[in-house]
Amino acid sequence: MSAPAVVRAALQEVGYLEKATNADLDSKTANAGYNNWTKYGAWYGSGLNGYPWCDMFVSWCAAQAGETEAVGKYAYCPSHVSFFQARNRWYPRGTVTPQPGDIIFFQSGGEASHVGIVEYAAGNLVHTVEGNTSSAAGLVPNGGGVFQKSYYLTSACILGYGRPAYGQGEAARTRDADTAGATGREVFPVAKTYQNGSTDETVYADTRLTIPIGSLNPWESCDCLGIVDGRYLVEYRVDGADYHKCGFVAYSGGVTA
Repeated sequence: MSAPAVVRAALQEVGYLEKATNADLDSKTANAGYNNWTKYGAWYGSGLNGYPWCDMFVSWCAAQAGETEAVGKYAYCPSHVSFFQARNRWYPRGTVTPQPGDIIFFQSGGEASHVGIVEYAAGNLVHTVEGNTSSAAGLVPNGGGVFQKSYYLTSACILGYGRPAYGQGEAARTRDADTAGATGREVFPVAKTYQNGSTDETVYADTRLTIPIGSLNPWESCDCLGIVDGRYLVEYRVDGADYHKCGFVAYSGGVTA
């Protein structure tokens, strides 16, 4: 399997709400509450369902993609950091450009206290999928579910990144790390307008166009923030939601201004 498979597994869980009791664990929204009961904790075992579950969520996503060996299986963030450090796959904040599928750790008092999965990085932001967190718009309080979040790459809340040796091969992951940030990118000082064509346009998390995260409607207009590896980076409003997402599109004729 691969990093994209882990990201896909995480994205499919967005909107899952933790439960008030040990019931309806497989439902995304039923029995919602704030007592840490989740299907991820039930899967993890060891009597830990009902405890903080951000790392159990990450471990669950890795298992769904067949990547437990690369990512590890943990419920305690400091131990998970040690897993990557022992394999020389730990990168403190600011030392690498985060890649899709990296494991991002957040800190409190200098120690890992929360964890998520990198969806993608673009410009000066890293976009994540996290469990045991709040919704981006704050409609669900902290710890309430699985949601997509964004942070500045320089944010002090980020401790660093674990970079799993995914199944696509150690050589490929090393090559990706060595070339991160070396490819062409142009950030538009003022956003340009991107207009989609006459059919739905898939939006991807990565410039290789392997991780779909949404779509533009026919003739939909949105902001274009720049070009990365020859792909336009657009910011669009999610249908039926009150927030925007960023991603890459394949259609090269959409910039109109």
